[in-house]
Amino acid sequence: MLKRVLFIFILVVFNAALYAQDADKIITASQVERIEKILSSDSMQGRRTFTPGIAAASAFIENEFSNTGLQFLSGFKSYRQDFYMTETTNNTARVIINDVDIPDSNLAVVSFAPNVSLTQNDNVEIVHIDSVAELRSKLGPIFKSDKNQLVLADASLKKYSSRITGMGNTSMDSSAKSVVFVFGVNDAKTFTIELNNSINKKQLNNVVGILPGKTKPDEYVIFSAHYDHLGIGVADSTGDSIYNGANDDAAGTTAVILLAKYFKALNNNARTLYL
Repeated sequence: MLKRVLFIFILVVFNAALYAQDADKIITASQVERIEKILSSDSMQGRRTFTPGIAAASAFIENEFSNTGLQFLSGFKSYRQDFYMTETTNNTARVIINDVDIPDSNLAVVSFAPNVSLTQNDNVEIVHIDSVAELRSKLGPIFKSDKNQLVLADASLKKYSSRITGMGNTSMDSSAKSVVFVFGVNDAKTFTIELNNSINKKQLNNVVGILPGKTKPDEYVIFSAHYDHLGIGVADSTGDSIYNGANDDAAGTTAVILLAKYFKALNNNARTLYL
């Protein structure tokens, strides 16, 4: 019995070693470096949605899939799977807190309603943020809440205003709620919020390729990563303002592209692969 178990263990290790050798031959460090460097280069402009940078990234991934030999989705004529998202742009904002008119430079607004008029008597949740750590932990819940939000943030956080609006101004399923960040105000006993926004639906696309399964084509394995990022924001001390997004998520996109090359080269996937 022991000999049989030992034989099975050796066989498994041997097969794993063979696959590891195959991977080393198919996927190389230079390929990883090439793809990730292109996706996170300045020419991609941070790959923000609705910009030339995200379109360039899509075209690059499509070309990689084409060179690998992936198939299109059934009924499609390209690797592009189009969908629409709602984008909002704040045109004008007037916010008065405790009878003080807040300058536009101290505001960051995300709202999916064309016209907004709110006071302390309406359904508005007031949130306080005093540090970068709190900003990171509270930003997600703020945008996920179904309530209007008045966020009183420390003045030191104003440099993140463009990132805040960039994260929140697109949605696949937008509601009519509004989120207003006010920097440098600690308390709001009374307030009025008047907003005017442009609301537009714009097209984006996933990039999808298929490797049909050999023996179980009706069973599926999906590999995915997001290829968008934050785009261009506040310049750092060196003057660099591009959020290149090497780790978020050019690295993941690189992995998907190279997995496609790997499985295409092996040509033995039992199940259909969506990449």
